[in-house]
Amino acid sequence: MSTLRERRSKLIWNMTWKAEYSVPVDTLNRHLWKTIRENNATHIGPCTVESCLNHPKSELYDLETDP
Repeated sequence: MSTLRERRSKLIWNMTWKAEYSVPVDTLNRHLWKTIRENNATHIGPCTVESCLNHPKSELYDLETDP
């Protein structure tokens, strides 16, 4: 991952964006993830399960509206 940050914005470049995001080993055994797998859920709140496990190639954030 590489980042560029200015006063108002931050750009993240995920160099290994196709690799699944690593989560602590015990996370997948927690009640939340077990329920997600059992129910074939597609979302965790407003986010998709896919976006929780896989990051996009680049992410741009407006630090004034989304600190």
